[in-house]
Amino acid sequence: MQRIDLILKGRKNRKFRSSWPFDAHYIKITRADNLLEKIEKQIKSRNCIQEARKQFVTSYITAFEVYFKDMLLRLLRIFGNTKLIEQVRLKFDIFELEKIIKEEISIEEVITSYFNLQDLDQINKVFSLIFNVSFFEELKNQEFKMINSRLEPFEIHKDFYKEIKSFIDLRHDFVHEINFKHNITKAHLYKYTAIYTFFILGVDMYVEEKIRDFNKKKKLELKDSFKNK
Repeated sequence: MQRIDLILKGRKNRKFRSSWPFDAHYIKITRADNLLEKIEKQIKSRNCIQEARKQFVTSYITAFEVYFKDMLLRLLRIFGNTKLIEQVRLKFDIFELEKIIKEEISIEEVITSYFNLQDLDQINKVFSLIFNVSFFEELKNQEFKMINSRLEPFEIHKDFYKEIKSFIDLRHDFVHEINFKHNITKAHLYKYTAIYTFFILGVDMYVEEKIRDFNKKKKLELKDSFKNK
């Protein structure tokens, strides 16, 4: 499928999920959790359970990729795209350009389509450029506390990069290969999903705080501009 068609397909799909990236992500992984729990309780076939666990991993990584695509698009619309546009190397023919104009495809949609957001290195690169920090290093060095929550303050697992990359690689194995001897245990799933969950929570809390700070700054600047008139 051509890039322009993929962008339009992504735009259409976004209409059928929450505009808040974390909400859509939460719904997807909750459904995967609930489905696997029912299968584990009701089905005795070891082969069926293994297949269900593999589909569970796939669902989690789908949620992961879509979360970062939706969040990147949102951030580009808030912070602008000047830092990322230099990273994008794309060529469009005259017919594609005609379609871009006709469908009013934004530069933010094009940029978001360019990056592989199942790739942790690309995620780190993109978010580092947006926030002008070393993104993953920032996450490692923070304690996160949820407002109005019973959840204790937490830190992201120190080896989150290695563990989440292994989780993503599992998904690739299950999607692109067939190996009936490759079994995944409950312990493996628990370890991966625990590290993954706190990683996504930390990312979301970090990003939302940056957005709040940016909006506060803009309001103050607007207020000052009225004062000076």
